[in-house]
Amino acid sequence: SPLYNYGLSEIDIGNLYKNNKNITVTTKVGIYPPEHSVPSIKNVFFRKLVGKIIPSYSKSLVNYNLDIANKSLERSLKRMNRERIEILLIHDPCLNLLNTEEWKRWFESLKIQGKIINFGATFSKKTEQEIPFKVIQSFDSLFIKEDKNLLNDKKKLRINFGYFFDLKRKNIKFDNSEVIRRILKRNLSNPIIINTKDKNKLNLYFTHQKLIEINI
Repeated sequence: SPLYNYGLSEIDIGNLYKNNKNITVTTKVGIYPPEHSVPSIKNVFFRKLVGKIIPSYSKSLVNYNLDIANKSLERSLKRMNRERIEILLIHDPCLNLLNTEEWKRWFESLKIQGKIINFGATFSKKTEQEIPFKVIQSFDSLFIKEDKNLLNDKKKLRINFGYFFDLKRKNIKFDNSEVIRRILKRNLSNPIIINTKDKNKLNLYFTHQKLIEINI
């Protein structure tokens, strides 16, 4: 997303994976960095520091205008050194206020142009509404299991995140290996988002995934 580190994350993807055609790349539109921000470490650090005193200085911009979304996508493609991405998501939309048919037409036009392959929406909070897209990225946990349709809806690609965050937020003691095993069993056919610098934890994902594949 252009929101993350004001575009620096997309630049990193472009530098690391420019010639790698074997990865799936996704980005988002709808929520953007503060106005006049630039993708530099100094700018990100300064805005977030000042934002602790003056919140409006680091406040993200929420805008679901399609013209702005189109310009944002073009900038994202440029930052990531790609002519096409695999998935484009609307960032945390309020479905009641969103003209979904208009967005679908725009997404389909991007597919025809060869700029995206799939499209959908991402939600950081639980939503009870029917989601009119085939790709859904949403928060889920092992206890409340916010994504109620995860195991039942086979027609949609569901990308889930938040498992370890939820455990830490609730101060629940856990064993990494057991949690990862349960996460993967809950997401047998769906991708998950892993956010860690811990190589050992990352290796546990691959180890358990192989064991699950053997037992299926």
